[in-house]
Formats: sequence, C-alpha cells, structure tokens
Amino acid sequence: MGWLSGIGLSLFVDVIRWVNPTDLAQLASSTVLTGTVEFNDLPLLTSSNLDMFCGWLSSRSEESSKHQKTLLRSSLAFHHFKALGGIGSLSSKHAQLMRQGMLLSYLGQKERFCGFCPWSQTPYRLPWSSVAIHEHSSRVHGKDLLYVLNGNIVALCKVPREVLLETEVEGYPMFMRKNPPYECLGFAIVRAIDPAEKVFYILTPEPKHRLADVNALVKGSINIPDVLLAKQARFMREMQSLPYLVETTTKEETSTNHVEPRSRSESPCY
Repeated sequence: MGWLSGIGLSLFVDVIRWVNPTDLAQLASSTVLTGTVEFNDLPLLTSSNLDMFCGWLSSRSEESSKHQKTLLRSSLAFHHFKALGGIGSLSSKHAQLMRQGMLLSYLGQKERFCGFCPWSQTPYRLPWSSVAIHEHSSRVHGKDLLYVLNGNIVALCKVPREVLLETEVEGYPMFMRKNPPYECLGFAIVRAIDPAEKVFYILTPEPKHRLADVNALVKGSINIPDVLLAKQARFMREMQSLPYLVETTTKEETSTNHVEPRSRSESPCY
C-alpha cells in the first residue's frame, strides 16, 4: 500500500514478479480509468502492462518473460477503484481518514458487533525483560523511551538477537543497536506500562501464540487515530472524561487534541 515516485514503479514491478500476489488493488482517477493517461499518471496495472514494464532488477529475458506472463495471468486478480476526488487540504484529509480507517479496521478485527474501544478490552501482558524497545528515528534517549511508547501504536517485531543490547538495570527492556530490517508481525496499542510489575499492557488483534515470536516493540510514524481518543461514544454519551485527554480544540485550522502531560516523576502506568 502506498504511492509510487521516481524508480518506485520499477521496484514495484520487481516485487510483483517475485512475490506473485493473488490480488492487486489500484486507486486511480476517473480519467485514468477511462483510458486517458497524463504524463504524471500511473497507468492502469494490468497483466499486459506488467508484461511490458521494466523492472529494476528482474530479468527481462524472453524465457523469463513468458514464464512471468503465465504466472501473472493465471493467478493475479486486478481490482481498479476510483480514487476520492479533492484538491489541497481536502484531498490530504481524505488520505488521512483512509489511513486511520484502515488502522481502526485492523485493530478491531475481533470486534464483530461493535466498534473498537480500547478501554473495554482485556490487554495482553508483556514482561519488560522479554522485549527490546526502540524509536525508529533514534532521536529519543533510552531513559525516555517508555514515555514515548505509552499510549501509542507500536510495531510488534522480530529482530536478530545480535542487534539487541542488554541494559544495566535488571529487568529493564533491552535496546537496539541501530535500525535493522524488521520482520513486523503486527501492530499494537501500548495501553499501559506498569513499572512496579515491569510489564507492558498491549492491545492487538494478533493471536497470543504469535506474540511468542515478538522480541521488540518499535515506535514508528503511525499514531493512534484522533477519533479513537476524542470521539469514544460511550464516554461522550455518559459525559465522562475521555481517557488520556484534557480538552479538545475544534478549530478547523488546527483540529488538535491535547494529550494530558505527565510529570516525569509520575508513574507511566494508567
């Protein structure tokens, strides 16, 4: 999922040829869907077009091309959808809402009959000593990482043992030497951190047995959707305080939710 720029199409073609997916979905403008392609438009991804596209590394020999054509045409289903229209901030807002909707859909996989509400779910417990913690930009000092992870979206990763760093504090989470390639097994919300019990409380749709392979919690650029914090129907209906929030600003130019600040002397457990 994403957007293509520069050599992105060539790399994408390589990925399709190597992975050989079962389905490929493309969002395109109405003009592209009707066959009118401008110089900066991505053409419709079809079996015939993929046969003609030049990959960055994939072989273009005649024998290989014939084999790839057979594989793609027999197993790959193409789905083309009209992209939401809009310009400027409106278009950007649509993209943001779509990303947040996909994240909520993922997190709420187990909620069949009601919306996803993290405050009413039973979290998993992860001991500090079983995982490493990391912030992808590497700008956060180790002693502040727990504050960054608490109440945030993290990737559940499996990383090589050799990149993990033990800490001097017994029972404290490990760190990571650098940003290696991560094997991401899913995502979770760090619902709470208990420094007394030295455990993370996490919410994730992933099954419990899958968590046995997780040895790192990595904070990237994915944040909790605003609607999850500011528009929980049960709390609004009962006029209760919203978890993690002090107040909500409704100005259109900011649309900012104020997260309650904590003193560093306070426990990072909720």
